[in-house]
Amino acid sequence: MKQDQPGAEKLVRDKIPQIIRETGAEPLVRVADEAEYVQLLRRKLLEEVGEFLDSGATEELADILEVVLALASQHGVDAVSYTHLTLPTIYSV
Repeated sequence: MKQDQPGAEKLVRDKIPQIIRETGAEPLVRVADEAEYVQLLRRKLLEEVGEFLDSGATEELADILEVVLALASQHGVDAVSYTHLTLPTIYSV
């Protein structure tokens, strides 16, 4: 997790702290417990959807999918199983 400002925690990708270190700064990071991780993923999903709605950038869809797959994993559903669950729904429209 990352803090953008004091008291504001944010879920970040694994390599972000290293990238920050390479600039000479030291990120404030910690590992969330499982329950907190799920809450942070939910918050991240809202953030990513908001970014997509604001920008319309298709790159944001990849970020949304990444968060959805992480949430699915927390519920015991891997990416392949998730695809099998969603494809029939997508193609029945």
